[in-house]
Amino acid sequence: MMHAGGAALRHVMRDEAAARDGL
Repeated sequence: MMHAGGAALRHVMRDEAAARDGL
């Protein structure tokens, strides 16, 4: 379960980074 949570957090962080790059 912890692994899944970490993956989700990583996905969110990556999405945020992509959004910043887009801006």
